[in-house]
Amino acid sequence: MKKRLYNYFVQIRRGREIINFLDALTGEWVNSAPEINHFQKFKSGDFDSLVEKLHLSNFLLWNTESLIRKNDYGGDCRGLKKKIDSLNLERNRTIEDIDSRIESLLNLPSVPLEELDKYYINSETPGQIIDRLSILSLKIFFRKKKEKPDRGEIGMLEYQRNFLVVAFDRFLDHLEKGNGFMISFRAFKQYEDSELIPVRESKEEI
Repeated sequence: MKKRLYNYFVQIRRGREIINFLDALTGEWVNSAPEINHFQKFKSGDFDSLVEKLHLSNFLLWNTESLIRKNDYGGDCRGLKKKIDSLNLERNRTIEDIDSRIESLLNLPSVPLEELDKYYINSETPGQIIDRLSILSLKIFFRKKKEKPDRGEIGMLEYQRNFLVVAFDRFLDHLEKGNGFMISFRAFKQYEDSELIPVRESKEEI
């Protein structure tokens, strides 16, 4: 295994920095109420911009799904479902973009299947871990805002988040040293291909 060339001029944030970044964004967005058109500002493919874009997807998903769960919601649920599909598509693409960016920055080689046992590998990619950190950031933030926060529940969520921080940093260390390997998982979600979506053609079939 060759030691890889790492571009130290382009920062990949460590886990603790990432959750501080996510928490700051959540606090900012609660007051500014961003909408789906905010995605237009993300033209840069740098690491921070991709993490922010992913967190915005999850933040908007959180708000949209909360609307559907309201018993008194009288709006267009079908329209909200389309919005959720669109946000999930953006979310999954951004996870893939984060992983592709890390692969590029760390100059990761191709590894044949029969040689994978020589490397430290993880079942989740860095992008997938960041996605989980993003969701945990939202869970912790909004639970703390409750009139009577459940400290035990919040403590467990914070422990889980710290667990993921350690896992992320450890995996990144292996990747940087050259003894770790990752691939960008492609989601191929059903809503990306209309031919995969089963549609009933008549009421009699329902």
